[in-house]
Amino acid sequence: MERVRKRDADAFEALYDAYHRLAYGLAMRMLGDASTAEDVTQAVFVKVWSSPELFRTGNFGAWIARVTRNRALDVIRSRTVRAETDLRKRFPNPRASKIRLSRGSIGSSCARRSPRCRTSSAGRSRWASSRA
Repeated sequence: MERVRKRDADAFEALYDAYHRLAYGLAMRMLGDASTAEDVTQAVFVKVWSSPELFRTGNFGAWIARVTRNRALDVIRSRTVRAETDLRKRFPNPRASKIRLSRGSIGSSCARRSPRCRTSSAGRSRWASSRA
């Protein structure tokens, strides 16, 4: 790592060759998508090259695994936020977008299907009341 800090490209290439499978494998297990796992692996090693001082001492493999894990978690979090934002755009007013069915329309469609589906005056199906 000391050579990488001095911007030795050969040392960085050796580091990449030794640890890229670890980073990719971890990202792939967490994300389940090869393309995204490759993006995370690339981001991790760009970080190593651009900020080598972040690794101080210790086990480099454990450190690179932690950096990869954190980056994969960032991707997962951004997916969640993006999904929530997309839902808000598609359904800006959740109360207005609910489908309202009248009790009569449900009952009439039920009556056409099966006698077991017909509702009693108590609102329970005859099938359910005979089982109770």
